Amino acid sequence: MLQRVATHLLCTPPGGEVRRLDAAAPVTKRSRMPLFDGPPPWYVPGSPLPRASRIAVLAPHPDDFDVIGITLRLFQRASATITLGVLTSGASGVEDAFEADPEAKRRVREREQEASCAFFGLPPDQLHFLRLAEDPSGHLDACEANRERVASFLSSCAPEFVFLPHGDDPNLAHQRTFAMVAGALARQDARATMWLNRDPKTLAMREDVYVLFDAEAAEWKRTLLRHHTSQQARNLRTRGHGFDERILRGNAETARSAGHPGAFAEAFELRAPRS
Repeated sequence: MLQRVATHLLCTPPGGEVRRLDAAAPVTKRSRMPLFDGPPPWYVPGSPLPRASRIAVLAPHPDDFDVIGITLRLFQRASATITLGVLTSGASGVEDAFEADPEAKRRVREREQEASCAFFGLPPDQLHFLRLAEDPSGHLDACEANRERVASFLSSCAPEFVFLPHGDDPNLAHQRTFAMVAGALARQDARATMWLNRDPKTLAMREDVYVLFDAEAAEWKRTLLRHHTSQQARNLRTRGHGFDERILRGNAETARSAGHPGAFAEAFELRAPRS
């Protein structure tokens, strides 16, 4: 269904002009950015994504990978190698009513991520739980040891693209993940472009790329998100709707604001490495 829709709705931004991501586009020495046809924003249907790319996903918590599952699935189908690093266990996101023991909370979140990645089709050896140190409040600690671990992970992946949540977010783990990744890439003079995704709590970002998808793909994503049972339960209790519905409502609003009511979209700001 995605390929069929990609020939019309998903390829056409407001005004009717078709913009495509050039699958064979080189990375220029000056900008080190993948070339797109025309000015942003760019609307990605699915087939013209870069081929054979090495992609690193830096997820502050289990489930951040799944928030951009449609985009990552399209890259994987285009023969990209995806390596996922989950920085923290996210145990603080598990309510005591779901699981009271702190160590069991960590195991719950990691099992949920393993299950969602199996459903996604990510090979087990491409999923890494980094289990970085957390501060007393349960957030990712901004310590030097954590920065070194993130840098080492990126160095081992040697990615062309790095996916992570946008840093303009009240969530401290998202802020600190962005700072660690941006700092590591700069120090390594890495030839990698950051794809910063819109999250439900993102405050402000430039939307350079929209990956649009239809209702059938949204149902696949709903199933992916529902593997995070603890987060589904917490959202149902605190918000009156599930984790899956929270993410998909945001995707629908993103598509609507981009001029595609009735569709869904994952949005990204691109950050080129320093030249």
